[in-house]
Amino acid sequence: MSHILLVGEGQRQQRLLRFPACAAPPSLFSGDREPSQQPIATTTDLILGMQTDTWGFLQEAAGFAGDVRNQEDAKRVVESTVAHFGKLDILVNAAAGNFLVSPEDLSPNVMDIDSVGTFTMCRESLKYLKKGGPGRTSDNGGLILNISATLHYTASWYQIHVSAAKAAVDAITRNLALEWGTDYDIRVNGIAPGPISDTPGMRKLGPDEINSTIRDVQPLFKLGGKWDIAVAALYLASDAGKYVNGTTLKRLITK
Repeated sequence: MSHILLVGEGQRQQRLLRFPACAAPPSLFSGDREPSQQPIATTTDLILGMQTDTWGFLQEAAGFAGDVRNQEDAKRVVESTVAHFGKLDILVNAAAGNFLVSPEDLSPNVMDIDSVGTFTMCRESLKYLKKGGPGRTSDNGGLILNISATLHYTASWYQIHVSAAKAAVDAITRNLALEWGTDYDIRVNGIAPGPISDTPGMRKLGPDEINSTIRDVQPLFKLGGKWDIAVAALYLASDAGKYVNGTTLKRLITK
């Protein structure tokens, strides 16, 4: 079974917790903001609330709080994950901060959550994901899965922060796939979901009055679902995707 470190605010974790059907219980790092603002109960209560017989393995999940931008926090969480489960196979970077804001009113700290946070978690996980690392054989490395977006492929009103940050995440994915794939047998891939229904992001960024127009410009005239992201992650993490490296799966961009 694969041991997963899933990084991000609770609702984003819920979207991805549907995928590890063949995995060991995950380690959950609520790392979008300062620990004092993101109590671990936020994630723990969310996971306990969605448990059924199917997701009984989540009862053994371990949770940690911290700031993904902080190297000491990232190191502590990675080391705690390995100490708890014995190894690390998959790192999922899903931490993000997004809201509507004009460039002149924007703090650069928001961009750091995605860009700096993603790189920091990758860097601190390298020791445990590379082939021959603690708990690993000398034959195979692990997987890094970075959750991106599609806003930076064009231009979007009041979204310069997430556009710039996710462009950086895509660059991290490509470059680490090249270097760490070659040197350490670590695959690095991404998912750029686009609009996903029934998520905090859509409720915050796509209110009801413009929801119908958003659907009109989607290639299939409908929004994606949480399950779509989960099975995309499952494909990239499974043997079916073992030859895929440096790729970000994304929806078709029409406008």
